[in-house]
Amino acid sequence: MEILFLLSGLCLGFVVSFLILKSGKQKLLAAFEREKQASEQVFLQQKFEVEKEKLVFQDRNQSLLKEKEELLLQVEKLRAENGIQNQQLARAEADFGNLQEKLESQKKEMENLQQKFTTEFESIAAKILKQNTVEFSASNQKSITELLYT
Repeated sequence: MEILFLLSGLCLGFVVSFLILKSGKQKLLAAFEREKQASEQVFLQQKFEVEKEKLVFQDRNQSLLKEKEELLLQVEKLRAENGIQNQQLARAEADFGNLQEKLESQKKEMENLQQKFTTEFESIAAKILKQNTVEFSASNQKSITELLYT
């Protein structure tokens, strides 16, 4: 009988221990579930914030891509204008060089004409002077002869 009491005490101890452990396990499971729900809530909130930031970054990326395209168009436009201006500059430099050569040739031509005119003027002046001298001499001689014979 004592063995029976002992066995019944042991069985009762196991049952009570089992119930106590089961109760502790349920408390732990309940605490775990609360933590799990809190973690999921934090996770969902962080996921929402990340999605929100992702949208902000996508908008920023789109605006930067648009700005990049506009800047590339401006660069192309400026390159085209630069090419046109370089062509105009090359033409202007060529024209300037041609005009410089023309001016130099005209200067030489003017110097040659001036030299020619100077030579012709000297020649004509010498002829006139010679002719006037001859006429003046003849006129003087005639006047002296007339004076002497009168």
